[in-house]
Amino acid sequence: MYGATLGSNSFSIPLEEPLAPSLSVFSRSGLYEMMAATLLAVATNSISINKSDSFFSNSKPVPKDKKASLNKEDWIATGIAILMLAGVALHESYMIINLGYTLHI
Repeated sequence: MYGATLGSNSFSIPLEEPLAPSLSVFSRSGLYEMMAATLLAVATNSISINKSDSFFSNSKPVPKDKKASLNKEDWIATGIAILMLAGVALHESYMIINLGYTLHI
């Protein structure tokens, strides 16, 4: 998904030209934002309030006595995901500020 966004240049403020494939993608924030969101989704998969047996079936509420809570590993993964998101937000802010000063905006 991130590769398609980069290749199609479909940002709110488009680049002058689409980015060519390169390893510079690892210096941008988008990849790490997606990794943090995925980690958060995986860490919190056990705390759902509704359950669906398949993609096409209706969801049903999970009874209170069967609801699971987060274990220690899930809390650690959640914390790492939040710290990762905060870090990439700071990195992106820094890049925007530096780009703004470079362009004299």
